[in-house]
Amino acid sequence: MKEWAFREQKAHRLWLDVKETNGVARALYLSEGFREEGILRDCLKTGDTYESLVVLSMLADEYEA
Repeated sequence: MKEWAFREQKAHRLWLDVKETNGVARALYLSEGFREEGILRDCLKTGDTYESLVVLSMLADEYEA
């Protein structure tokens, strides 16, 4: 996906959201070069509760490095 976004689509920025409680996915994305930007607090309603999402991103120059 990173190669497609940056090389084929010439994107400047690639981002994703992940549930704050999903430590395995967050660790994977960080190991792939994504950086945490912030938290979207209580933005996702799941049943009777709310969950937060973490926004992670990568810039084209970070991908190329």
